Amino acid sequence: MNESKSEQVARGEKLEVARRAAGLSQRALARDLGITQGHYSKLVSGQANDKNHYINRGISLIEDDDSDGGEVEQLVKRAAQEIRLSMTFRRLIQAALIHSRDRVGDA
Repeated sequence: MNESKSEQVARGEKLEVARRAAGLSQRALARDLGITQGHYSKLVSGQANDKNHYINRGISLIEDDDSDGGEVEQLVKRAAQEIRLSMTFRRLIQAALIHSRDRVGDA
């Protein structure tokens, strides 16, 4: 069955909505699909020839993550990333490292 161009674009949009809802970047989902972010971008915009295969796989990956509690896992990953990027967190780690080196030097 051949899909019309508008049906193909609609499927790409569905994948993009699911990707955003899952909190994934295009790069992360592309990596999970085994393709580049640039190829992923072409898929969802309807510019790539092999779009159905990857769009179906992408939707399946996201739906599988959701059914396994993937949403909570994604939230934990995002929180951990935000903490690592936090200037306060980095200062605390730096202070702890300096303190531990000072204690080792005193021994």
